[in-house]
Amino acid sequence: MPSFPKSIFLAGAALAAALLCACQTPKKPTPQTAKISEDKKASYTLFEERLGKLVKETEALAQQVAEKKATPLEARLRLNELENLWTEFAAEHPENLETQILYGKFLRSARFDEAAYKVFRRADKLDPNIAVVKQQLSTYETETGNYSAAYAHIKDAINLEPHTSAYHAQLGEFLASYGKTLVEQNAISQAQKDAEMLAAFKAASEIESADLDFLIRYAQAFYDVKEPDLELAQELWQKAESRAPLGFEKDEMRLNLARVLAMKKDFPRALETLEKINTPKYFPERDALKKKIEKTEK
Repeated sequence: MPSFPKSIFLAGAALAAALLCACQTPKKPTPQTAKISEDKKASYTLFEERLGKLVKETEALAQQVAEKKATPLEARLRLNELENLWTEFAAEHPENLETQILYGKFLRSARFDEAAYKVFRRADKLDPNIAVVKQQLSTYETETGNYSAAYAHIKDAINLEPHTSAYHAQLGEFLASYGKTLVEQNAISQAQKDAEMLAAFKAASEIESADLDFLIRYAQAFYDVKEPDLELAQELWQKAESRAPLGFEKDEMRLNLARVLAMKKDFPRALETLEKINTPKYFPERDALKKKIEKTEK
């Protein structure tokens, strides 16, 4: 059995978060108990107990790492033990979807990415209608450069769970980073790439309407399209400015708003907006945009 790479123990908070995420139960667990015979119920209860114990032990390790109650060596040894237990349990239940998904997440959290991908491929064969499996496949395929497959899988995840903001956000980020490659490969058109990217960020911002970060990311996306709707971009940055709770955050929104106004050639309002910026770290960008506007006006 391969041991876990030493590097994963050097980022405790990231490891803890990943392990906790890995323990989240998929939305469509199997098998169901409703029609299980009495003899099988006892076996299934044992299955539940063992799976629950594995999840709790993984969560406990994540908590220890997060609270720095385990040294890197202790965490590595314990994680190796858990990997052996997960692998053994998953091998005993190769047809159980819930087990395979949780096992795949565990491997993913420990950076056994290729092994995790194989597990998620197996889970996808067990049931091709699980959104989180499609999302996990897309993540690995993106990281390994298989962009066509990654694009298809994250869209599958959205089709299966259209109200999950994370999937829309992942599609948006994917197209922002790798959409150009798909366009060059003639997999999609530039117009399709731009429209789908904006739609993805819009959907994420609407699903998580109380989260300012999603709104900001939607507004930022207009910088990355060939023919941006500057009126809508202006509206989004104005909304973001009004919702930003602190002065320096408002100044960041104002800087972007001024940039969009300058793109619209509304130079007076752009300069007026720049004058409201009082956060020193934004002064270089503020002053550079001012000079650009003044030069353009001349």
